[in-house]
Amino acid sequence: MEAKTFRQWIGRIYATEPVEIDCDEAQMRLPAYVDNELQGGELDTAVDTHLHQCPDCLETYEGLRYVARLEQQGTLAETDGKTEEVTAVAGS
Repeated sequence: MEAKTFRQWIGRIYATEPVEIDCDEAQMRLPAYVDNELQGGELDTAVDTHLHQCPDCLETYEGLRYVARLEQQGTLAETDGKTEEVTAVAGS
């Protein structure tokens, strides 16, 4: 293990809180967390702590926040509820 990775790992251990949530719980709370963030409301400290320790949930949060901001700005593309199939033809 590289020294940098080890220091990050140890830092996460020391950053643990007495009450923490797992990824499933964080994922369930993310929509409300993003809504509160965009509306200037109070943030869920358990989710905030989890996002600082979990790169996977942080990635999900960033994607959700991006879509929510597009929706808030009115720039999210409308869909008709149908999906299109894209077929790649080899050699074309």
